[in-house]
Amino acid sequence: MIRDANLKDVAELIEFLTPFHDDGGYKDISINRDIAKKNLTAMFSSKMHHIWVVEKDGQICAALGVVSTELWFSRRHYATNLFFCANNKGRGSGGFLLRKFRVWCSERPIIRDVTLGVTSEIGDVERVEKLYQAIGFKKLGGLFRLEA
Repeated sequence: MIRDANLKDVAELIEFLTPFHDDGGYKDISINRDIAKKNLTAMFSSKMHHIWVVEKDGQICAALGVVSTELWFSRRHYATNLFFCANNKGRGSGGFLLRKFRVWCSERPIIRDVTLGVTSEIGDVERVEKLYQAIGFKKLGGLFRLEA
């Protein structure tokens, strides 16, 4: 079942997302659970951010969180995914979550640009790229990170 996340989900979201972070490209930056709780809570208070979860057997097994903000040179907004994670139980739910995301963006005319990246170290980046392209995204460049 896909549903909108809510404040009651914050603790479970942190638990669910932590292993993905710990195996990902930003594992060198440790999670501060208080900051994570504060930021996830803030997402629920803004119409410009959103989190969806997939639940099976009463547990979160996939999540997509979206943040939008103004472009640095315009009042026009852009959106980028904060996280997109699925465990084995949530496998196959990515397309459904991304379609929810597209509808959400279309209901917010101020969001005119949407850019999704693959910033984890998942083994099958091509699979994610194909998923993005299947729902209408076009490839634009790449991501590079210089660790300090």
